[in-house]
Amino acid sequence: MRLHLMVLLTALAVIGESGPAEPANAPRLECELTVKNPRLAFMELPEFTVTLRNNLEESADVVGYDRHSARREARLPLPCIQVKVTAEDGHYSVHSCGPAACKPEVLRLDPGEAVSFDWPPPRKGEIAYKPEKPMSFLLAYLPGQYSVRATYFVRESEIEQFGKDLAYGETMGPLSGQPAERLWRGIVCSNSATFEVLEDGSEQLRLRRTIDAGVGIRENLVFELRANKTTLSEGEYVYLSLSAKNVGTETIHFGNKHLLLAENGPRGKRRRDLAGPMSVYRKIQPGETASLIGWSFGSGDPLIAGTYKVWAECEMHREPYEVLARSNTVTLVVEKPLDHH
Repeated sequence: MRLHLMVLLTALAVIGESGPAEPANAPRLECELTVKNPRLAFMELPEFTVTLRNNLEESADVVGYDRHSARREARLPLPCIQVKVTAEDGHYSVHSCGPAACKPEVLRLDPGEAVSFDWPPPRKGEIAYKPEKPMSFLLAYLPGQYSVRATYFVRESEIEQFGKDLAYGETMGPLSGQPAERLWRGIVCSNSATFEVLEDGSEQLRLRRTIDAGVGIRENLVFELRANKTTLSEGEYVYLSLSAKNVGTETIHFGNKHLLLAENGPRGKRRRDLAGPMSVYRKIQPGETASLIGWSFGSGDPLIAGTYKVWAECEMHREPYEVLARSNTVTLVVEKPLDHH
């Protein structure tokens, strides 16, 4: 099953519903999730409040932002809270933000004290429908019922990742900047809540369904993959660019989320999901050739000597993920560097 992600996603951290067991002596935290807007129009983002409460008689330190500091507007502990949204058909998305988004600070919760965070973080403006620009409607939730649950987790991997940044915030007085003394470790899940996305009859929704179904792609869109060079040495990479020409008589509405790059070579046959920007919408007119996307093939995963067959595929967004069209195949020859000795 694949993950369909909202546009606000900056990084992904997937853990199990149960996860590793909490330390036996860890203070018990309660995690509660409430839905602010349980009935939504298409393209409207669901908003949640996640509350952590210390239910025992001893203080506990949690990873978050100092709620009284200049960074209070974020009001989101990153990346120690993830939100999982599940549709009626079982498709789900898991949302978490990465540590690069902002520096975490440790908060202390006294017995019975709670702290709340907003999800997603406060933002400026709205997701607007602008046909001439990248369109977030490709990532919006479709009409239907959804369940949602939050998980707060502090494991050894998070502690190692943050390192010395796991320090008290400004409200801790003389302890500010010092390493946390009572850092709670473990995993706690919230209650399950629900929200509903309504049918709104909008043009955006009609276009989204047209794109998801791949209307016109199989019959009338011809993909061409080009390489800036076809012979290279080990350690070098090649830039591949993909274009598509509409050979039909009707406009094709297309989203880059369809695109995959595949290869068959000396490293064994593999598929590489390098689709690039996931929310780019293109309207391709009859007779038009549109430049779609590019890949730096071999830049992050060095190529070894041998012959590679590389092509691009366009598939449906949802199960059964049928391949709608395939580009030409480009042959790349990677040679061993010349021995000058």
